[in-house]
Amino acid sequence: VAACRDTGYDWFEQLLQNLLKSEEDASYKPAKKACVQLVDNLVEHILKYEESLAESKGVNSTRLVACITTLYLFSKIRAQLMVKHAMTMQPYLTTKCN
Repeated sequence: VAACRDTGYDWFEQLLQNLLKSEEDASYKPAKKACVQLVDNLVEHILKYEESLAESKGVNSTRLVACITTLYLFSKIRAQLMVKHAMTMQPYLTTKCN
């Protein structure tokens, strides 16, 4: 997602929509399971970033922005993917970027 910042994220949104829509009526949903795992790992990465920031380690803010942007795109397509992380991500909802 970070590499596509200048060209737009439409392709990623379309990919997620098509993957998740194709298995809406299926009993086995591997794309949904993969999306859940991706969202969980992105949230975990953000928490580790915050930990590194608190320990004054060299951290890359571009990665943090990319993680948050990716989570935004996932939640835009399937909001329920973010429900279990709502309380964790709440502080980031009021953060202002320059």
